[in-house]
Amino acid sequence: PGTLNLILSQSGGGKSLLMTDFISGMIKENKNILIVSLEMADKEIMKRVHANAMDLPINSLIHLSKTDGEKKKMLEENPGMTFIDKEQVLAAYNEVKSSGKCGQLYVKDYPSGTFSALQLESLVESFKIEQNLKFDIIFVDYLGIMKSDLISPSAGLYSYLKSIAEEVRGTAKKLNVPIVSASQLNRSAVGSTDADNGAVSDSLGSVMTADF
Repeated sequence: PGTLNLILSQSGGGKSLLMTDFISGMIKENKNILIVSLEMADKEIMKRVHANAMDLPINSLIHLSKTDGEKKKMLEENPGMTFIDKEQVLAAYNEVKSSGKCGQLYVKDYPSGTFSALQLESLVESFKIEQNLKFDIIFVDYLGIMKSDLISPSAGLYSYLKSIAEEVRGTAKKLNVPIVSASQLNRSAVGSTDADNGAVSDSLGSVMTADF
């Protein structure tokens, strides 16, 4: 609680995927989770988390709306392909729900560059007032495309992103929850298995501010 934690990886390295994997596990440990996405639509995140938490292939959720004719055509093109019906999805959902250890997940998406640490505080406060809900952990996807409440982008990339990281860490302290986000690594990290913090492309200031 009260920490800023960053997942560092090259572009396309699976940062968002790792976040959804964390979330899927935490939901089944009775944790209440908020994820704010500035990159991916809320329904896409929900689909990934639900498929993971219910241990179902993600395509099974995509194909639920397909007609019998569409499924037949897909089977002709991909012999051996299997489909999961609505009843199987509901059974998997009810199994997780009835375990007695199922937390709550809330997903909010915003356009890139429009969401700040103060807005995050207001959002959490609104859940507390309207639903009497306290979050155990917050995910933000991702830090580098948030905006600062304190300084202008004209201050330069290093200062601007360092300020965002400091503001988000301050919010983690105020709310007394861990906040998990991500940051891109630069081209030198592509294909590397031992890239260090110096390869961050956004701002070294963000990794210097993070607790982990």
